[in-house]
Amino acid sequence: MLDWNPSHHSRHAWNDAKTVYGKIGLILFYSLIWLTILASLWQLIWPESEGAKCALDAVASNHVKARTLLIALLRAENVLWIGFMGYADVGGLKVKNVGMVTFFLIFWALCFMPVGDLDSCGSANWLWIFPGWAFLALIFAFAEYKLGDRGSTTETQNLVV
Repeated sequence: MLDWNPSHHSRHAWNDAKTVYGKIGLILFYSLIWLTILASLWQLIWPESEGAKCALDAVASNHVKARTLLIALLRAENVLWIGFMGYADVGGLKVKNVGMVTFFLIFWALCFMPVGDLDSCGSANWLWIFPGWAFLALIFAFAEYKLGDRGSTTETQNLVV
């Protein structure tokens, strides 16, 4: 039987991490996953928040149908992010899993970069926080993969939490 309790996944992953790099990677990866899920839930309920209001105003301020369509698109995107991040949570801190999350976050940031060109929205450079966060988790996941079986005795002892 599958266990869908997120705290059990993170506890098992924490115990399975063999190096400090793995522990840091777990903190980065799981915090990224759950903050993305929470932000997606927030924007699913209130689609005109989280900075999307300026883009909606700039793109479809005078067209009610276009604005409604963009809100539906944002909601569909957030449902997909919730599902994808939930799946990534079950996959754990593996190089392929974290690499896939990093790839999709880079693609997401590239797709939304033109929003930064809108006069009312300001810079879109903040979009690179999430791919950068995932890239750091990828570096630590790779270090855990390479050094996990060869860690010193101090690295393989459980950390007190």
